[in-house]
Amino acid sequence: MTALGRRPYLLNLPIHRRVRLFGQSHYKSLTMANPKRKQSKRRSANRRAANKFVAPEFAKDPVDGSLFRPHRVNPKNGMYRGRQVLDVTV
Repeated sequence: MTALGRRPYLLNLPIHRRVRLFGQSHYKSLTMANPKRKQSKRRSANRRAANKFVAPEFAKDPVDGSLFRPHRVNPKNGMYRGRQVLDVTV
């Protein structure tokens, strides 16, 4: 037996007709929840990007032991891959 009782043929009616026949309480039991509007590409991308937020990793300088972002110049002493590339004055 369906939510409509002995009248399963009424399931073939459009939704707006079913609401008029049975009221709001029966209407909710006949259909599953669906979004009212299409989700935009930006909103979908933002939802997926939320899993990508991670803390930055740091590399340790072998000379003075300071921490810096890997593959970048160390801002404390100006070294990059064992060479002095920035003139850092203290």
